[in-house]
Amino acid sequence: MIKTIRQAGFILLIVVLFVGCGKPKSEPLENTPTEIVISENVQDVSSKEETDVEPSVEEETKLSSYNQADDGTWEYGGYKYKYRLEIIGRMPNAACDTRIVFLSNIEEIPFDRAWKAAGLSSNMDDYFSPEEAMCIEWETVTDLNGNLDYSLVTDSTLKEKILADYEEAYEYWWWFFGGAPVNFDYTLEEDNSTYVKFDYPGIETMDDLKKFLKKRFSDEIIQIKLEDNILREFDGKLYALDAGRGSDISIDHVDYVVYYDSDKNEGEITALIYRHDFDEKTYETYLTGEIDKEYIQFTMEDDGAVFNTFPTIW
Repeated sequence: MIKTIRQAGFILLIVVLFVGCGKPKSEPLENTPTEIVISENVQDVSSKEETDVEPSVEEETKLSSYNQADDGTWEYGGYKYKYRLEIIGRMPNAACDTRIVFLSNIEEIPFDRAWKAAGLSSNMDDYFSPEEAMCIEWETVTDLNGNLDYSLVTDSTLKEKILADYEEAYEYWWWFFGGAPVNFDYTLEEDNSTYVKFDYPGIETMDDLKKFLKKRFSDEIIQIKLEDNILREFDGKLYALDAGRGSDISIDHVDYVVYYDSDKNEGEITALIYRHDFDEKTYETYLTGEIDKEYIQFTMEDDGAVFNTFPTIW
């Protein structure tokens, strides 16, 4: 069983959620097939006042409190909004849905735009101005027993095989975050960034990389991660962005429980993430009792497990 993992990158902070959503963007985006959007405009609220909506009700949320005024509009941070949008969908590589609530003067926000504007995009064009929309609530919609459809794997050989495939996939996963094998003798500057020649046996081009990654990742995951431009091809050669990696120092260790349905040839790995803290008196770490869970779904192919979701555990 894997007890620790090498980790990288940065810990995403959703600070942006408290200050609203940055830069305006008016171009429409296509809705994702998994999203559900619930909107309440001024007319809708007025027509519901005798049923299920009460004016001037303050709602405490995970991120902030806000008010519905007598005229049916919503107020927060000195701004007024016509709509309260409750948007539910699934982010790329996630194993469960996310519920995001915006106060908005835009009638509809697709989920693909919502999760980016909620603080998870590095592109400022994905954000809204405070006058347009404000993210005020964020919640992961998950069942802690996410593996009810599968049976616990008790066969040690099968379990070790699936976890070995996962560990292999995790090594490749860091290629998307600046941890790719490279040769620093060959570098180039592109878009104000330094790219270094990718250096791995049998992989010279982007097509080579895609073919190689299919052994452990679904086509959808590969396509989404390559859109980040960490790995790019220049003049027929594959390059990787020169980026640093870090780790989440609060993680003590990670245990894995494996579930599998042999009839469907699919299953799920539940990652149990144990947290620790530092005792300033003894200068030692101790387990806090906090255990986070992530779900990694896979299908079993001829070459082993191919992962359909792959949450990053820093």
